[in-house]
Amino acid sequence: MTTQPPAPTIVEHTDWTPCPRIEVHVTPMPGDADTITVYRVWGGQRQVVRGASGAVVAGDFFVVDYEAPFGVPVTYSCVTKNTAGTASTTSDASSPLTLAVTQIALQDPLDPTSAVAVAPSTSPGQTTPVSRRATGSTATYSIQATISPVAGSALPLATGDVRQAASGVPIDVRTETEDAATAVRNVLTQAWPLCIRSGPAAQMLPGLVYLALSDITETLRPNGVSRIFTATAAAVLPPGQSIVVSPRTYADLLDEAATYADLLTLYPTYLRLQAGH
Repeated sequence: MTTQPPAPTIVEHTDWTPCPRIEVHVTPMPGDADTITVYRVWGGQRQVVRGASGAVVAGDFFVVDYEAPFGVPVTYSCVTKNTAGTASTTSDASSPLTLAVTQIALQDPLDPTSAVAVAPSTSPGQTTPVSRRATGSTATYSIQATISPVAGSALPLATGDVRQAASGVPIDVRTETEDAATAVRNVLTQAWPLCIRSGPAAQMLPGLVYLALSDITETLRPNGVSRIFTATAAAVLPPGQSIVVSPRTYADLLDEAATYADLLTLYPTYLRLQAGH
């Protein structure tokens, strides 16, 4: 069996550059590890972190979870495999962290730079997008069921499939500036599915959810500036791909240092270079 990896070490960031996130470090990496899969555990769910599904390792491992849920405790664990494909036992869990973010994040899960901060407020005069009905105020959980009569019984027999996740979820966002309208329009029309991360403000959909939006309606209000974006959505599985648009690029390295030697001075390890701090 492959050597069990250590529990991940995690660091939270609540700023919006590009969005709230949790950095996951796995160190020291066992010498027989060839690939690693990192899991996010929260609210009874165990999900693979994007960019860390069977990732090839050569030493310590680092990944940023740009889809960490808001307002709930989350832990991380990992499993490694050797070159023969033999899996290790699951690592111990990291210490729990809670991203204490009051806004709601609307984002394309494949493009963390698309994230838009939405204030869970109905206050007038907001310059940031505002969720008018605390996005996710109602939801329907349907099931394909059959009710069949039973000979000799006053009670029929009920059979059914798996009850589905939330559907009929209202998305209702108000913007007060052209820039805010453009940002909201771009993320709603680009993301498929849309990733929503929210704390207690979105009572029906706390934490993290992926939504498939049907028709999106944009309404310009009488003042000629404010806009309301509405849609109805259903909870779906997240996309399986890795991140398409990386927030940290080679151009960032060129901005930070003129030479490779300067980079080595700034970042004593490769993991620090990846993290950018």
